[in-house]
Amino acid sequence: MGLFATRVRTVPTAVPGVPPLPERIEQQVAPWFVAVAEGWVLGNGTAAACEIAGRRLAESGVGLDEALRELRATSRLVLGGDPPFGDVQALCRAWSEATLSYLHQISCEDPLTGLATTTHLRTAVAELYRGGFGEPTGVSSAYALVISEIDARSGSGTVMDTALALTRLGEAHRTVFPTGVVGRIGPRRVAALVSRDERLGRRVRLLKQLADSAGRIWIEGLPAGEEAAVLLIDELSRI
Repeated sequence: MGLFATRVRTVPTAVPGVPPLPERIEQQVAPWFVAVAEGWVLGNGTAAACEIAGRRLAESGVGLDEALRELRATSRLVLGGDPPFGDVQALCRAWSEATLSYLHQISCEDPLTGLATTTHLRTAVAELYRGGFGEPTGVSSAYALVISEIDARSGSGTVMDTALALTRLGEAHRTVFPTGVVGRIGPRRVAALVSRDERLGRRVRLLKQLADSAGRIWIEGLPAGEEAAVLLIDELSRI
């Protein structure tokens, strides 16, 4: 079993418009590789089908060794030998990307920027609401989010450019709010969970000086309830 073993496995259905495999082959091919086998039979490119298979196998809890064994068994059945290198590469790449994406979701730290992940920030906010403030508005009165956003006009827009820009914003946040939780929130934003006190306004002005390349910096108030706060973070991470 793989990293996603707790998920429920689902069997993919046949692809509309694609001729079925010969019955003698279809009965022996693992469901994940039916489209791959059909591509080999028809002589079509199969890298895309291998990517889909690799991603779905990872999401369904199948380990890479098992996935490669099934791909090899299908290839020997259809082609009479080992699968083409390009198909193996496509499957491994898709499986790895799906696995890495899952690990990023459950990790406390974003591997590209060193910032806390959105999931970790969401958990930190939720814990405040469960910390016994005594009244629903206690958290919203005591804490806030300070959000900074990368200027959309800066950089070439590559993954590394974005990661570097987020890292610089994160360093500025940590300098101004050394005790706050600083995390990546969505593809172009950094958020700090900070105490709401009389110094907050001055600190945000200092942050704007340190992070002069940011497109926007603002204070986002927290709602009264935990559920609304989690929805707020999810919304901020999508925009």
